[in-house]
Amino acid sequence: DRDLVSKSDEEIAWHPHEDGYKFTEVQSLHGGIAQRWLLVYSEQTYVREKKTLERNLEKKEVLLKREVWHLGNKPFGCLKDAESEVQKLAKLNPLYHIHGEIQPVLKHEGKGKPKAGKEPCIKGYKMDLMLERNESAVEEILNRKGRFILATNDMDTVGFTSERMLAEYKNKQKVDGGFRFLKDPWFMVDSVFLKSAHRIESVMMVLTLCLLV
Repeated sequence: DRDLVSKSDEEIAWHPHEDGYKFTEVQSLHGGIAQRWLLVYSEQTYVREKKTLERNLEKKEVLLKREVWHLGNKPFGCLKDAESEVQKLAKLNPLYHIHGEIQPVLKHEGKGKPKAGKEPCIKGYKMDLMLERNESAVEEILNRKGRFILATNDMDTVGFTSERMLAEYKNKQKVDGGFRFLKDPWFMVDSVFLKSAHRIESVMMVLTLCLLV
C-alpha cells in the first residue's frame, strides 16, 4: 500500500530488529479478507536504493542541463509560447525546479544605424533559466526507500509473530539465492544433452531436491 510505505518516520511506531531491520504491524481488510501487514525497513536496502537514485539523478541532471541550455538559447515569437515550454519541461521533471526570467529580444526596425531617439522593438523572447533539484520531492522518494510490506492472512499473532514473519522472509532470500545458480553460465546446464523431455524433467527434479535439502 503506497500510503503506508510513504508515511513519515514520525507517524510510524517502529520496532527495532537485528541486522538493520525495523518493522511495524498493521491490520487490513483487502479483498474482503482480514490480513496482517508488516511494514519493514531495511538499512542495507535503503543505502543501496539511495545510491541508485543518486546515480540516476546525476545522469538526468546532465541531460536536463543540456536541454535547459538549448531552451534558453531558443527564440520565441511570443511570451505565451516561451512560458508554455518552461511549464512543459517542468511538468516532465518534477524532481527539479526550472525557473528564471523571460527576456524580450530587442531590435531596431530597418537596416543601418538607427535614428537618434528611436526605440527598439520587441522581436521575440528568450529565457534565462536556472535548474536545481526539488529537494522536498527527492526527500519524499527517499522516505519510501528501503521499505517493503509483508502480508499474511494468518491472524494468529501469538503463533505467527511479526518476528517470525520477517525471519521466514529473510530465509526465503537465501533459498532464492540458491536457485539463482541454475541460471549461472558456470553451472553449464545448457551443455548437458538429453534426448527426451522426461529425462530433462528428471534432472531438474533432482537438482531442485538437492537445493531444498
